[in-house]
Amino acid sequence: MTSSAKLPYPWQRLTEEDKQALVDSTRQEQTRQAMSGYVSSLIRWVNQFNNEYPKDLVVPKEFRMRLSPSWR
Repeated sequence: MTSSAKLPYPWQRLTEEDKQALVDSTRQEQTRQAMSGYVSSLIRWVNQFNNEYPKDLVVPKEFRMRLSPSWR
């Protein structure tokens, strides 16, 4: 491993509002990814074992099914 010279980058101070906005957006994205993973797993479980979907299942409007490489 080698080091290089310091990159010329202007320092930008983050305000408390900027920090909170970053935390909120990160939390929102993590929640979205967790819900998408849950729904994808549930769909896979229903299809693989010929089960029924839960009656109270609500699919988030942002949900997008990701295709695995074997489905393409």
